[in-house]
Order: sequence, then structure tokens, then C-alpha cells
Amino acid sequence: MKVSKTKLKEIFLSYIIPIIVVVAPALLYVGYRAYHLSFTHDESLSFFMSRGDTEFVLSPNNHMLNTALMKITGTLFGNSEFSLRLPNVLAFLLFCIAGLGIIKKSKRPELSVFFMAILVFNPNMFEFFGLARGYGLSMGLLLASFYWLFKLDEQALPVRKYLVYLLLSLLFSQLALYANLNALNVHIALLAVLATGLFLYLKANSETISRKLWIPVFSAVFIIDIAALLPAIIRLRILQVGNELSVFGDHQGLIKTTLDSLIASFYYHQQDFPITFNIILIFVLSISALSLLWFIYISGKKIFNNFSRISLIFFLLLLAPVLQEVIFNIPYPASRTAILYFPVFSLLFIFFISETTTATKNVFVKALLLFLTIGVASLIAFHTYNKRNFTNTGEWFYEAHNKEIIEMISNDRTAHGNQNPVTISNFWAFAPALNYYRETKPYPWMKPLVRENYVTGDYYICFYDDISKIPADSLQLLKKYDDIRVAVYRKNHAEQNAK
Repeated sequence: MKVSKTKLKEIFLSYIIPIIVVVAPALLYVGYRAYHLSFTHDESLSFFMSRGDTEFVLSPNNHMLNTALMKITGTLFGNSEFSLRLPNVLAFLLFCIAGLGIIKKSKRPELSVFFMAILVFNPNMFEFFGLARGYGLSMGLLLASFYWLFKLDEQALPVRKYLVYLLLSLLFSQLALYANLNALNVHIALLAVLATGLFLYLKANSETISRKLWIPVFSAVFIIDIAALLPAIIRLRILQVGNELSVFGDHQGLIKTTLDSLIASFYYHQQDFPITFNIILIFVLSISALSLLWFIYISGKKIFNNFSRISLIFFLLLLAPVLQEVIFNIPYPASRTAILYFPVFSLLFIFFISETTTATKNVFVKALLLFLTIGVASLIAFHTYNKRNFTNTGEWFYEAHNKEIIEMISNDRTAHGNQNPVTISNFWAFAPALNYYRETKPYPWMKPLVRENYVTGDYYICFYDDISKIPADSLQLLKKYDDIRVAVYRKNHAEQNAK
């Protein structure tokens, strides 16, 4: 079968260049972090839940699908850091594959590498694709859901194929929800978009599609999907009653709470230039406003395309937390609980640029939009490269050296001929990760750590500012870690021998 030069050029621009320039380096970076970084507090709690611990099973920490997949990969491949993080690394691969398919639908192959950079490059997203948490899983599954959603825009789609695409979109969105309950608003917005698209589809094909057959079929699909949401809604209600939803959020408003925190997390918690914060804020608000105007314009022309779909999802996502705050007094989401706004806004920008550059015949406007796309993609790529980090996480930075610390204590204990199990005392947040290493290495010489601050012990792991809180008269410094301001001490052996 002979492939035309035009087709080869399209494949080269739409797939080969984006994979080489964006997907491959991003996947290597995420995979290396998943393999190399020390296990963290929240990951460790999830690990113990996957092993049957029920203490935190009803807490926000239990991202149910992630916990289940950790159990599977741990059983199949062992409980190494990479094995337990593997579902999220694979979710990143799914994110990239779905992203390439979605961007192909923008019908601007010459911009594919820039669109892919805008969608994929993000320091905060990279972090969670390389950790054993539900956030990366949710983003990967959500983009797969959007891929099937955008397939519904194909012309003259047979009704059976339409049903399959709709089912797949709902299925992946449901999985995204049970990977991260914060995806509930996205799923509800998706339902609204699918219902709108289905109504228009059935109306346009009323002469060829049997309504008596297919309206009950599609109605049953939506009813079953809504029923599948109930466990997630009940769980969220339990968390709300327990005041667990306010951990990452407050009532200051959508811009002050959600957007400001997302910009801060995009900085990877390090704001280099104060003026850029306001530039990003203005850019996001401007693109949102222009997209709304374009959405209203094409809706007036009775056009419902993929830009309409992602716009409707985005604007419903803006409306949902406002209504939840007013009606249920639920705080606005912030930081990682709002991370799904990143891919949704990126897709909004991509389809807005694609739509407007295709629609306009003004050479100056077209050039301006192309320059904006290339400029934004280049700045995002540079920023992501500048924030590269091979040692720790932004959220749990203080646990960068967990593995090294445990090895150091093990060697020190052996060097001093101590044959008895030892107690490691620490700030409470270190305990789950250190217990993870105690279980998986294994380190039988370690007594289980408790989630309390600085109990009496043989070794102490503390922040620089907490040295005065250590309950020991005489200490010997083993090592200081200036990058995270953490020190490791041993109780003076002279003191131990005297006792």
C-alpha cells in the first residue's frame, strides 16, 4: 500500500516530531523520578492500605483505584518504589498517547509539537505522574475519556459506533473519578456535554435512527453511569462531614484560592520573578474570556464541535465549585486537589487557537495567533526544563534522603556493634515512609516508627529548627542535609552505656 507524501508529512508533523521532542524526554524524566526518588509520606500510607491497613482507608489519602493498582503491581513485581509507582507512569504514557490523538483532531499538524508541549510540559503534573498517588492516574484516564469524547465529532458517525465512543468516554471518566474523587466535577460536566451532543446527534439523524430503540438505550447508559457515581458522592459527603475537604482549600474565591494556588504549583513552589505571576494570571483570564466569546459566537451559528465540548466542560468546571461553596459550604479546591484544571485549560487553549487560526483570513491575526502559540509553548518548555528536579518532590521535599538516612543508620548501628533493635525518633511526617522501608527492605533491626513528634529513641531525625525538642541529654551528629534542613543524630554512646 503506497502512502502519499502528504500523508507521510502529516504523520511526521503530528506524531514523530512530538514524540521525539516532547513525549520521549518527558517519559524518561517521569520514569527516572519514579525509579530514583525516595518514597514519601502519602505514598507510604497508600502502600500500607494496599497491604490491608484500615487506619486511613476512609481518609482522603485513599485514592481507591491507585491503592488497588499498587496492590496488583506490588504482588506482581515486588514492593519497590518504581513498581508501586508504575500505574502512574503508565498513566502518563496513556496521557501522551491520548494527547497525540486529540491534537490530531485540531487539524493543525504544523502546530502539533507546540500543542503537545503546552499539554504535557508542567512540573507539577510531572511530579504526580511519578508518584504512587491517584492524581496522575486520574489525569491519564481523563485524557483518554476526552479522546473518545472528541471522536464523537466525526461526520456521519453510525449510531452503534456513537454508542461505543460514548461508553468509552464515560468508562474512562469513571475510572478517573475513582482514581481521584476531585474528578467528580469533571465527570458531571462530561455528562452534560455528552447529553447535549447526543440530543443534537439524534436530532440531526432523526430520519435514519430509530428513536424508539436508541433513546431507551442511551437513557439506560446515562442512568447506569449516574448510579455508578453514588459511592463517590457518599464518600465525598463523609469527608465533608469529617472536615477533610478543607485540607487543601478555603473560601476566598475561585481566583484567589484555586487559580492562585495552581499558578504557585506550576512554579513548583518557587516563584522566580514576582511579575510573572500576574502575567500568567492575566493570560489565563484573557484566554478564558476570549474562549467564552468565541463559544457564544459559534453557538449562535448552531455549531457544536470539539471546541464547544471542551469549552462547556471548562466553564462548568468554573461554575461547579462556586455552586458547591454557596450551597454546601465546600471550600474551593486548591493545589493538587485542583490539578485537573491543568489539562482541561491546556486543551481549551489548543482548540481555541486551532479554531481561530482556521477561521480567520486576516494574515496579521493568523500570524499573531501562531506567534502566541509558539511563544507560550517555548516558555512552558523552558520553565519545565528550568524546574527539573532529580532529588525530591515539591510537596514532600523534606523526604528527599529517606533511603540514604536509613542506610546510614543501619551502617552506624553495625559499626558500633549494636545487635539490639533500635528506636528511631522523628517528626511525625517521616514515620510512614521510614516504616515503608522497614517493611520492604526488610530492616528487622528497626522498631516500628510512631507518628508522634520526637519520642525517646536511639536515633533522631529532625528539622534544624526542632533540635531543642529532642528528648536526649547528649547527641552525636551523624549528618546534616542543608537542602532540606534536616539533621540525623545518634544518642551519645557514653550516655547509652551509662544506662
